[in-house]
Amino acid sequence: MSEAEQRELGGEPEWGVLAQDPMGTSLRRTRDQRILVRNSVHFSRKTEVSDRVLAEAVDEHRKAFRLRFPGLDGVTFEHSWSGVMGMSANGRSHFGPVGENLWAAAGYNAAGIALGTISGHLLAEAALGEGGEDLQAIRALPGPRWFPPSPFSDLGIRWKLGRMEAETKGEV
Repeated sequence: MSEAEQRELGGEPEWGVLAQDPMGTSLRRTRDQRILVRNSVHFSRKTEVSDRVLAEAVDEHRKAFRLRFPGLDGVTFEHSWSGVMGMSANGRSHFGPVGENLWAAAGYNAAGIALGTISGHLLAEAALGEGGEDLQAIRALPGPRWFPPSPFSDLGIRWKLGRMEAETKGEV
């Protein structure tokens, strides 16, 4: 943001607001005076996002930004991107072996930077037969619930995401 846009925004020079709900909006004002908006979820079994879906997400981000910061209507978006998010039916992640000599820590339900980071470290300890109290603690956490196979899970996921979107409509 320009200095004039920074003055218009006011407040602290660096902050972040995280949504409690995976469908909610997260906002960050970064040290280099940019605004980061995250507020779109799209279900797909593919690891790629089509140009159409990405364009729709960009439109949603712009709309949310303008609603939240009407005085900053002239701020342009330099970047927009997508990423893959692993989710489980009950919000729990998997930690441990998934096959012979194959270990995984996965399914952090859109909020996994801290837990994912420590899980990777502890997963290495577990695979090497090492570890202490932290490893015991993470192993004691409940795991993910079984997901029905496609197409049943697809229908359920689309219904759940639609319900969550409806609950957070108007949040920017």
